[in-house]
Amino acid sequence: MAEVNEKYRNEIYKQFDYLATWLPNNQLQLGDVGIQKGSVFNKIASLDELEIPFTKEIGITPIDFVFTSQSEIKVEPKIDLNIGITGLPQVVKAGVDISFLQKGAYYFEAKNCLQHEITNKIKLNKAILKLIARKIWKPEWSYIDTVVNANCATIIVSISSTANLVLSAKAPIGPGNLANLDVGLSVYSQKGEVISFLAAQGLTPLFKATKLKEPSFSLFKKSPTYKMLIEKPMSLDMPSTMNIDEAFVSVSPIDHSRSRV
Repeated sequence: MAEVNEKYRNEIYKQFDYLATWLPNNQLQLGDVGIQKGSVFNKIASLDELEIPFTKEIGITPIDFVFTSQSEIKVEPKIDLNIGITGLPQVVKAGVDISFLQKGAYYFEAKNCLQHEITNKIKLNKAILKLIARKIWKPEWSYIDTVVNANCATIIVSISSTANLVLSAKAPIGPGNLANLDVGLSVYSQKGEVISFLAAQGLTPLFKATKLKEPSFSLFKKSPTYKMLIEKPMSLDMPSTMNIDEAFVSVSPIDHSRSRV
């Protein structure tokens, strides 16, 4: 499973510059605090629980995300699946035939997504440095600063080296039209093992997180400010020699390429 997680995570990040939520139905929220271990964000607390205030911008302009693992997947529309129901005339449905040619091959489609993000990150990062000095916040922790909520999403990932999934629908469908609540998407047949979320609502399939750079923490511990914050934890002063914005960095899959889940 670790191989599948890593491939999915890395390729989604390369394509969209977002971290991929794993599993895709894992519920993440702005301000969640935790550790990104391999492909999984393990929540430990939240900014609210740590009493760190933050402001946010709620997205209002929908955006679609559609991507597949390219040559490792074939998606072919089907016109007639010849579905028969005992005692009733034959019902003809449309559908789509998806063949996965490699372990970790995937189909990703998220429609009418809204992005929400934290806006006061510099002030927030200053508060985190104070909590680090007070040994309340651990340097390896990160916080979720951006989430993408999908109105409807279809995400399919192959766990087997080869797999096939035939989906039926009430109307003709094809690539780019599988995250559609109106077509009644369902599994008609399956070969091999896959993880699938079909026209699912309420997913947060993409997110971004921020953490303190390791070199920044080492320098911070040696600074007079670190000692000052330990002695005077309520002080509002921060180091003039330390660029708060540059002390923190967005979490990327590369940071965790050796961590497997």
